[in-house]
Amino acid sequence: MKLFGATVAGGRMLSVLIGTLTVLTTFYLARAVAGIRTGWIAAVVLAFSSYHIHYSRLASNQVADPLIGTLALWLLWEALAWDQDVIRPVSDHKHRFWQLEAGIGTAEALWGIAGMVTGLGWYAYFGARWVTALVVLTTLWRSLADRTLLRRHWRGMALFAAGWLVVTLPLLGWYAAHPSSLTERFSAVGVFASGWMEREHVLTGRSVASLFVQQLWRAVSAFHISRDPTFWYRPDRPLVDFVTGALVLLGMVEATIRVRWPSRGLVHLWYWSTVLVAWGLTENPPSSQRGLLLVPAVAMYAAWGIEHLLRLLALPRRVWPQAAAVILALIASLNAAFYFGVYTPREVYGNPSAQTATRLAAYMRAHPEPICQSGRDPACTGQVYFLGPPWLYWKFGSLAFLLRDFPGVDVAQGELPITVTPPARFVVVPERAEQMADVRTLWPGGVEVELRGPDDRLLAWVYDWPGAP
Repeated sequence: MKLFGATVAGGRMLSVLIGTLTVLTTFYLARAVAGIRTGWIAAVVLAFSSYHIHYSRLASNQVADPLIGTLALWLLWEALAWDQDVIRPVSDHKHRFWQLEAGIGTAEALWGIAGMVTGLGWYAYFGARWVTALVVLTTLWRSLADRTLLRRHWRGMALFAAGWLVVTLPLLGWYAAHPSSLTERFSAVGVFASGWMEREHVLTGRSVASLFVQQLWRAVSAFHISRDPTFWYRPDRPLVDFVTGALVLLGMVEATIRVRWPSRGLVHLWYWSTVLVAWGLTENPPSSQRGLLLVPAVAMYAAWGIEHLLRLLALPRRVWPQAAAVILALIASLNAAFYFGVYTPREVYGNPSAQTATRLAAYMRAHPEPICQSGRDPACTGQVYFLGPPWLYWKFGSLAFLLRDFPGVDVAQGELPITVTPPARFVVVPERAEQMADVRTLWPGGVEVELRGPDDRLLAWVYDWPGAP
């Protein structure tokens, strides 16, 4: 905010930068494991994904999950490929990012940097912590395929552990003093640890196996059938458009046929393990805020789906770039039209309280009089009396940030201000509608405005009282 201002745009800018960088790291990862064509297609699919665009516009930290994941896996893959080309696409040898002869890095350095990046994930959203396990699982999988890997890379693995420890040590010190905070989040949302499974078994009479199968179904169908039940995104459709969804299915089939290819094995391991941990084992799947780590993997599946479709259509190789461009243009237009033309105008992000707060803040910043001469002027002469509790409070996050220069006070439920200093602005939520008549009666002669949502639902009354004539 020092750079971009203490505004909505400034608050969101870090997420914008992180989301943009994720497009780049997805390109490098996809190119490293599957070739430059897959890299370009996956990057474009991710760049126009409405799911990813949405979280790249929020002042929240979930969007760091895919950046940490793609960067860590890319560094790991480059380190593993340093002394063997079996896991690097044959057509992509010349695109190796790290050049030994240029002195940019070595396999050991890549391992160490990957450890530091993975450690940073522990300071982001909880989903980024899974990247540590994902790197370990990938290393174990490759060591089973290559029995000499541990012997060749043990120094790099030691540096990985050292890099991870250097970054996470302050956090580990906190957990040593407050051990419950390490697992409290999973204990709150895990289907077994939170007691959710047992409660649902008692309430519904269904078996634990049946409930778990339902969990898994909602998790694995998130990008094709199931819908986000939370207010974090809630697009009222699957998490990708129908064209991308079809291509993802085709790409999954192609990746399963070629599962012995390291690139396909990596994405399968990444996708299915994360689906299980992020959604299958947590309440209320598919909660979109927990699934951001999956989006680059979905983009890579879609890229393979496009390539496989072009092979099935038996198109000449010379027209593949143009055909792929047409498909990507269709995906881009569908996502842009949906997100900016359909989803955003609904104003469903957050919850009803957040919608009211955002609309109220926008109105007050545009109409600061008679309370303030300017929304950024701390020398306000009036007072805002907020009849919102217990449904909405003056210190609600959006109001506290956007209206930080406006003087305001909460008025408890069933009460009215004892003394009112003009000029005054009363804000009344619909849940306290019966008190609006009292406000009009006790402080007559004011100007009343109704704030409504895009569905014409009443959000709040704003009543400006300049004072007794």
